[in-house]
Amino acid sequence: MSGSARSVQSSDFGGLRVASLYFTPEYSKNGVNISAKLEINAFMNLPGKANNGEGRNEIIKLTTWGKLAHVCAKSMSEGKEFNAFNCELHVFDKRVFMPSLVQGQPGAPVLLPDGTPLTTKGNSFTIGKLTFGEESNKHIAREIAAGVRPLNWNQAGSVEAAQWKETLKARQAVQYDPNSPTGTYGYATIRQPSGPGIAAYIPQAVGAAPITATVAVAPVAAAPVVAAPAIAPGGFVVPNGV
Repeated sequence: MSGSARSVQSSDFGGLRVASLYFTPEYSKNGVNISAKLEINAFMNLPGKANNGEGRNEIIKLTTWGKLAHVCAKSMSEGKEFNAFNCELHVFDKRVFMPSLVQGQPGAPVLLPDGTPLTTKGNSFTIGKLTFGEESNKHIAREIAAGVRPLNWNQAGSVEAAQWKETLKARQAVQYDPNSPTGTYGYATIRQPSGPGIAAYIPQAVGAAPITATVAVAPVAAAPVVAAPAIAPGGFVVPNGV
């Protein structure tokens, strides 16, 4: 056979918006450490003739690992814009479930006649590099209305801008709490690992997944130091919605 027997794949995505986040903490499986993982469901608005020329909307799944998973869980509010580069495609088998009868709970798995679970192919992209864009206007307005964000949070040199900078620092300082009363970590819903061989993360164990990526954010101008606000453990106290 002539030519190469191997394919090369790398994908970039620009102008994505956060739809939802799911965080899985560090754990071990059969004695091997697995790094923390953040699954990002993202809106992708594509131009085209569909919807009277408005184009079409798709949702894609992307994944970050390790320290970046923690940073993104505490930074990526609903509707926040971001760009993902050098993304590696992963194809996997996923189980098929019946529609749920209880909100927030998965439906029953679909089984084949021999009792084995029905599966279908799914795909996700592991992010190599990530840059943050602007937040959703609706999210900003709701935080201001709820008293979480100062009205003049983006007015350079103001006291309120300095307060907001300290709020962001406090959010990044929040540690993962497995007993979070809200079931959230930052902006992400927590998904605890389960199944055969699953156990607690083993400090300094050999075999932790060395998956890393980089994130770039716009620099923030220096501002007067003010007292950091109190942040609830686990998740952020912010209104729902994009």
